[in-house]
Order: sequence, then C-alpha cells, then structure tokens
Amino acid sequence: MTTSDPRLAPEGDDEITLLELLGVIWAGKSWIALTVFLALCLGSFLILRSQPQYQAQGQLQIEARTSSLALPEGMQELLGSSSGNAAGEAEIQIMRSRMVLGPVVEELGLQVFARPRQLPVIGMVPAGLDLPDTGIALLRPFQWGNERIRLGELEVPDPLLGQPLTLRITGPGAYVLVLPDQSEHAGKVRERLALPDRALSLVVDELEGPAGREFLIGRTSLPDAVKALQLRFSAAEQPVRSLIVRVTLTDPNRGGPSAPWMPSRGPMWRRTSRAARPKRRTAWSSSRNSCRSPNAP
Repeated sequence: MTTSDPRLAPEGDDEITLLELLGVIWAGKSWIALTVFLALCLGSFLILRSQPQYQAQGQLQIEARTSSLALPEGMQELLGSSSGNAAGEAEIQIMRSRMVLGPVVEELGLQVFARPRQLPVIGMVPAGLDLPDTGIALLRPFQWGNERIRLGELEVPDPLLGQPLTLRITGPGAYVLVLPDQSEHAGKVRERLALPDRALSLVVDELEGPAGREFLIGRTSLPDAVKALQLRFSAAEQPVRSLIVRVTLTDPNRGGPSAPWMPSRGPMWRRTSRAARPKRRTAWSSSRNSCRSPNAP
C-alpha cells in the first residue's frame, strides 16, 4: 500500500492558461495602446528638440619603428612582447593631447561659438519640423530655422570667457550686442565693433533673420575648447596591435568644425574665426604620421 504526499499533488485551479493570459492582455488593450502612443510621442519629441550630431571617421596607419636591440619576431611572440601595441597607444595619446589638439582649436577657431536662442523646453522642434515663423512678437527672439550668423572675429576679456553674449538683429545688416551688465552696443555687418574700454571687439561677416531674432555668441578659453574637442574626438587601434588607428569626430556641423552647421533641412548658422578662414584643413600630426584633409596643400 502506497501513499502520496498531498503537497506534491498538482493543483489545476492555480494554473494560468495561455488563453487566460491573452484575455487579461486584451482586457487592458486600451491602456497598453495609450502607453505605447505616449512613449512614441515622448521619444519623437526628445529627438526633435535635440541638436543633430554628425560623425566623421578615418583611418591612420602608424609606421612601426625598428630598433637594433629589438628581439627576433619569434622570441617577441614567445615572450608576449607588446611593443607594437605600446606604439599604437602612444600615438593615440599624442593625437588626443593638448599639444596636437591645441593648434587645431586655434586654427579652426573652435573657441568661438554662435547659436540661435532656442525656445524653452521644446528647443529645436520648430526648426526640426520646418514650421513657419509665426511672427508673434513674444516668439520673435527664438529659433525658427530662418536665421544665419557667421562671426569673423570675437575677442573678449578674460572675465567674459565662457559667458554667452546676446546679439539681437535690429534690421538689415544691423544688430545690437547686449553685454552681461545689460549695456547695449549697436553694430553693423562687416564692420568692426570695438569697445577698447572693455577689451572687446566683434566682426559679424554674415547675419540673416527677422528683426528681433537673438543669437548667443561667446568665446571659451583654450583649455576648455581643447577639452570639448577631446570629448568629441576618439581614436582606437582596430584590430588590436595592427598599428591601424580608427579616428572618429562627432560634431553638430555636417561639414566638420570649420563648416556651416547644417541640420536636416539646410544650413542655419555658421561659426568660424578670422584666423581660420585662410586655411581649411584639420591636421592631426606627430613626429611619424599625419592625417590631413584631401584639399590640404
């Protein structure tokens, strides 16, 4: 005579069948559809309000150094020598160093920035959706996609480094520069606005947009500009120990740091410096290798 443990007996009432599960999902289909719709709307909004980013990639081949004291190749493999990998890592660190990126920042004028004033919260949504300018006075200072600015020169005193200054369009070829102390100084396109008592000078080469449109312009310090470029520039040896380095640069400008920043629907504003205009090349160089654009001399 055998007895069975009642604790091991199957309890059919506690089982959930596939049909019951589908029934529960179908009963809450309205909430599920609403949640998916809200998630799609939120994702689309975040994409449209953010600034587009463009990426450029390139490859560099590092020339291997030879040494009279180097071990034979077979012995290097046996001992696990990593001289090739060390050379690649050294070149990557040199390319990312301030010694190399500092001259690049100065040549391309990356210390100077200029951007339209964006609407609070929604950011670049009007420009991303190609919405027409409403012409409403309250919205006139903000970005709608029909504005452009290109700075030829901007020099500011050290206390104003990193601080955005407001530039407001007052008419065709005319603007007003508003300083942090709320003082206003009128200027014209392609004419130098010099404030010797404040150690500030500004030259605007191009300015387009309706009257009342505002831009945020400024100049950062060289160390801060180099750090910003280092965050957008990456280099890695691929494959490992191949002495082939893949470099990547991310920038909001479709043509690179010295070119117009172009979102999905066309050019909107530019930022360059007077020193950057005669030369249009980006160079990463060290004692043994260099990377230049095709049109560089």
